[in-house]
Amino acid sequence: MEMRSLGRTGLSISAISMGCGPVSGLLTGADTERQLAVVSEAVSSGINWFDTAPGYGDGRSELNLGRCLAVCDPGNQLQIGTKVRLLRDGGRSIREQIRGGVQDSLRRLQRPSVALLQLHNAITDYPDEQPFSVTPDEVLGQGGVADCMSELQREGLISAVGLTGTGTTEAIATVVLSGRFQTIQLPLNLLHSLPDADQQPLQVLAACQSAAVSVLAIRVFAAGALLGHPPSAHTLKTPFFPLAGYERDTVQASGLRQECQPSELLARAIRYPLDQPGVASAIIGFSAAAEVAQVANGYGQ
Repeated sequence: MEMRSLGRTGLSISAISMGCGPVSGLLTGADTERQLAVVSEAVSSGINWFDTAPGYGDGRSELNLGRCLAVCDPGNQLQIGTKVRLLRDGGRSIREQIRGGVQDSLRRLQRPSVALLQLHNAITDYPDEQPFSVTPDEVLGQGGVADCMSELQREGLISAVGLTGTGTTEAIATVVLSGRFQTIQLPLNLLHSLPDADQQPLQVLAACQSAAVSVLAIRVFAAGALLGHPPSAHTLKTPFFPLAGYERDTVQASGLRQECQPSELLARAIRYPLDQPGVASAIIGFSAAAEVAQVANGYGQ
């Protein structure tokens, strides 16, 4: 497996990372044997980075990942990226939510620290302009997200700080160009190479290059739409990447699926984000051990 530098973090990350989110449903489910088999296969393939979040299955993803890595990685050599999502209805400050969230994540993951903590909110010009979105001032202002995450870095609970690249382009760029964050997870896939594609990810990618912010590509297969897979149970109900977007992506992907054999399309889908400047890794969700080998072969390692 190719290893890449994760920008200014000083960390080394496998070009393919394992996503532990709800689209594949593996780590948010209850099949503990299959979970361990897939994580073990990922480790054997050279994957050293696992992406999770408290919001994936109400903590189940972190719990199950922690249990699997206790077996596969007892020396805590592998890297974990997790997240925190701010809420407005709980009466707790930004600082209280972030610090409490990190402590809860570490307990579930059975780790003393994590490699990366990421803001899991979209960033928009106005509060709640999108579901759970926060403003640049809430991120960069005194006592905001950036200040609190810097505290956690100094305490050694996290190594690096990152963003989720959803929201409005100008607001995201404002935070990216501040220099306060080292990474961003950005929805980026082969569909963005098409003439009628949404240009926001590519615009954010350009801002990341200017600020030396390293990119972790997410939604590499557009929640399965790119490969012709049916929508997951999560896609049917999520407000973040809703069914309408999946259906649009399915239509856009139809031409690609007609042009390419499945194995060729898989390889192109993996290579596209990894060939973009500043992209360190493609985060891919797996639901079976065979898929790990398929992706590793498709990537050409």
